[in-house]
Amino acid sequence: KAVALILKSYIVSVLTDQFGDIPYTEAWLGSAAAPILSAVYDTQESIYVALLANLTEANTLLTDGAPEIKGDILFGNDLMKWKKFANSLRLRLLMRQSDRVDPTAAINAIISDPSVFPIFESNDDNAALAYLGSMPNNNPLNEDRKTRDDHRVSNTIIDVMWTNNSNMDYRLPLYALRPSAGGWWVGLPNGLNSTDALNYLGNGGTKTSKMGTYFTSATAPGMLMSYAELQFILAEAVERGFLTGAMTAEEYYTAGVTGSYYQYADEIVAAN
Repeated sequence: KAVALILKSYIVSVLTDQFGDIPYTEAWLGSAAAPILSAVYDTQESIYVALLANLTEANTLLTDGAPEIKGDILFGNDLMKWKKFANSLRLRLLMRQSDRVDPTAAINAIISDPSVFPIFESNDDNAALAYLGSMPNNNPLNEDRKTRDDHRVSNTIIDVMWTNNSNMDYRLPLYALRPSAGGWWVGLPNGLNSTDALNYLGNGGTKTSKMGTYFTSATAPGMLMSYAELQFILAEAVERGFLTGAMTAEEYYTAGVTGSYYQYADEIVAAN
């Protein structure tokens, strides 16, 4: 039940962040004795309340004496890692709604009591789905790239990591390929229509950078949430005054960047 609550909360959070109000309370009743096939739309605010409650309940259910999970392809039957995922995801959602609901009490309660509310402590805790490498168990980006080649890396990340950076970020060769026409990394401006994108710099297809092959490989892990992301969440929480008495925002931010480097350490060495 705890695993179901966590995954339900993750999936619904993605949906409501994308679309706002969505069916929730009646969304699971299509196979009920009196099926509801046109579910009502719940407000995003009410959905967030429900998801946070789901994650709190999941944390409580995942006690030391809980039965072992069998056939767990995400965390290999490790209850503590599921518990860390529940609480780390809860921190993500608390910050997502922080413009409307003050998350101070909830965030500090989690961070101040790691024995009750454990969170990701390293990349070993990352919630990442390992794909097997062949259809239908290959990474969806890999399947997508088999039939299309019209996506390029945004110039925003290229500018930050390379163009306007006196100290190159060595993750860039992992994130992006150099243009097939030659030269160093070039990003595509966000928001261009298809015609302008194709004509960018004379030929946007050959003169801009594709996504790195690590992320489009058949076995690229599907990252639900990472240790690095959690550190950035906590950095923002400190910066905005929601989290006190822990590390500084700079310390959390540095931990996030460091965690990202270590997450891709082997691939970064290979790409460089």
